[in-house]
Amino acid sequence: MRLAKTSLGRAIIGAIVVVSLFGVTAAFSGEMDGARVFRNNCTKCHNERSPMEKTDKEWRVVVTHMRTIALLTAKESRAVLKYLQANNRD
Repeated sequence: MRLAKTSLGRAIIGAIVVVSLFGVTAAFSGEMDGARVFRNNCTKCHNERSPMEKTDKEWRVVVTHMRTIALLTAKESRAVLKYLQANNRD
């Protein structure tokens, strides 16, 4: 009986750690962290860019183009675009 409780407890703690490590906690609130998605994906191939480098329209073109190349989900690409447009020069 005690072993089952311990195993369950470890499984729950393990799940919490995995969720925290992968930044999925934002998904529970229904909101994704666009800055984190941007850093974790775009900087794999590019130097980190400032959102100030482009306008809303320019970022929309870039994110639309790079979404398929970077294998971003629709939700991730919307979060990245929202982050970039909220922090750019427009």
